Amino acid sequence: MLEPLQSLDVLGQGLVSWLLTITVWTGALLLVARALDHALRRHVSAAWRLPLYGLVFVRLLLPLQWESPLSPLTAFTEPASASAMITTSATAAATPELIELSTPALIGTSATTTPVAASSVSTPSSPTPLPWGLLVLLAWLGGTAVLLVRLARDRVRLHELTADSRPATSADLRGAEPRARVLVHETAGPLAFGWRQPTIVLPRALIDSDASTLHCVLAHERAHLQRRDPAVATGLTVLVALAWPVLPVWLAARRARTLLELAADERAVARFDGRWREYGRIMVELAAGARPGPRAALGLFGHVRERIGALRHRTRLGSIAQATVGLGMPTVVLACAGVPSQPEEPTAVARCEADADALASIPVTDSERHAVALHRLADHFEQAQLEGDPGATCHDATRDALLEAATQWHHQSYETGTDRLRALSADAYARFAALFPEDDDTHSVQYFHGELLWARAVHAQEHAPEQVDELYLRSQRLFDASIDRDPEGEFASEAAYAQVMAARNAHKPDALKPSASGDARSDFPAHPYGPEAEQLLASYRRYFDHADADDPRRGEVAYFWGQLAMQHNQFTDARTPLDMAITSLDERPEVPDIAVRAAEMKLDLLTIAWVRDESAANELADYTAQLPQLALWQHESATKLHDAVPPLEFGIAWKAAAAGNGRACGEAYEQLAARYPEHERHDDALTNAARCFDSAGDHERARAIRARQGR
Repeated sequence: MLEPLQSLDVLGQGLVSWLLTITVWTGALLLVARALDHALRRHVSAAWRLPLYGLVFVRLLLPLQWESPLSPLTAFTEPASASAMITTSATAAATPELIELSTPALIGTSATTTPVAASSVSTPSSPTPLPWGLLVLLAWLGGTAVLLVRLARDRVRLHELTADSRPATSADLRGAEPRARVLVHETAGPLAFGWRQPTIVLPRALIDSDASTLHCVLAHERAHLQRRDPAVATGLTVLVALAWPVLPVWLAARRARTLLELAADERAVARFDGRWREYGRIMVELAAGARPGPRAALGLFGHVRERIGALRHRTRLGSIAQATVGLGMPTVVLACAGVPSQPEEPTAVARCEADADALASIPVTDSERHAVALHRLADHFEQAQLEGDPGATCHDATRDALLEAATQWHHQSYETGTDRLRALSADAYARFAALFPEDDDTHSVQYFHGELLWARAVHAQEHAPEQVDELYLRSQRLFDASIDRDPEGEFASEAAYAQVMAARNAHKPDALKPSASGDARSDFPAHPYGPEAEQLLASYRRYFDHADADDPRRGEVAYFWGQLAMQHNQFTDARTPLDMAITSLDERPEVPDIAVRAAEMKLDLLTIAWVRDESAANELADYTAQLPQLALWQHESATKLHDAVPPLEFGIAWKAAAAGNGRACGEAYEQLAARYPEHERHDDALTNAARCFDSAGDHERARAIRARQGR
């Protein structure tokens, strides 16, 4: 129930605004009409002056903001050029979007905030505003209803008056031909009403008067009917009822009814052979004893002095001239009764082309002004796209301007180290990619945009550390987008490597540590990858999918991949990237230390496999034999490899010897002892060799071995 009342209240408030505005307009028109009426009273007949007051009622029916090219308000309105409108419309959107500082988290619990429930907050109740709009609406409806009821009551009175009258006979009319229904009433009249059935009511006293008076009255009432004055009078009454709070409407209606009488007088006098004096005398005599009838009817009374005065003066203009003045002047006045015509809103294409012209006059070195104009141009191009075809001029101008500004600001930012220029360039790159996703240059634009965000991340390490990770992640997404746009593009391989490094910079080492989950029954339980580790793995795979086959950084990325897998004890995953890393890095002219680290990890991987399954001994043995042949074996950091390989080889041979029988077992242990004479378990190897020979029945060879041991 509340919403309908609020709607009516709003409607009432709008009605007040309309009433105030229309009162001003109709008041102004009434003053103009009254001035022209007075000036033309001796030159133009009343019939042709009546349209002047029609201005008031026509303006009443026109919209408040009806536009008129001849409005006098145009002189007070500053014309807006297309370029000015363009500038104004885009000011808000001109500032490029920059990264904002995030809200710092609270440290500790001393400042913990607890949200307050809405129900616990007490707000002072404010008094309900008086619905004055609703009251105004009700008052208007009430006043209109009263006036319309009065009009309906007048119609009822006319019906009753007709019922109480008798038809006039030929004897009553004494030769007059009114061409309408004529009725005779005891007291009422003279009156004229009705447009569907024109009717004249005459008082019985007038029937008994002389023929001249009767013919004069009939001529006047007949003039009303011929001019359709009763219909005009009824329409005026209805309009007054609907706009009753507008005072100029009342005054215009009153003056219009007077002009209806004057026009009827003029036509009646013309039929009365121009005897205006006699006509005026009859008018005075009838007006003295007549009673005004219902407002829906017109009669020969009211404003007698003015009407007689008007009859004394003949109009000086001819009928054509009067018609021209009577219709032309109101038309001109009405044409001025509106608000100034608004200039046609320029289309988005026109704005775009105008912005392109304006941008050409601003050098790119004036970065702030150029950025504002550039974003305005991009906004209007985007709007033109939504409206349809932006056209070649707008398209090419926007594309070239964005690309040129982004490129120049990019170079300037490297030369000056200004982060503001990086931000402007990055924003221009972003607008280009958004507006021209299918352009051939979008692949490179997204790559350069990623480079800029990388540079901003480096800058933020000192100035805004909380933004670093997000900038690196955004940079990675742009490198990925560049690859997706053109997997075979010029920068695809560079983007593939850059997205790996951006991902590594964004993910902190602590977040990559494996969780405690895994198989507790194993000495080396496999740990599942966490979300950030999975993202890194995806970046490594993406690199190998898109990087050039001869990219020298393949070994480096493979090392990162293998290292991550080894950290999570995902030994199966680690094998292939470690092999790729060792092969690729060992071929470099200067072997990096990560080649040694990769070799160490593979050695650990194979050792664990051998510990778990002795059948893996051959692979481990082959690898330990291969290592000294690699260039990385000579690296200064390969000390751990040098120390780890001999014990492993000794252990592999020991277990192989133990797996033999009799003489083969003895010979294997004897060879092992000979190969590693300085090994701490050299003597144990000889002991095992002697025992194996004893078990094979070769006691003599067993005694010889023990003799060497001094036993």
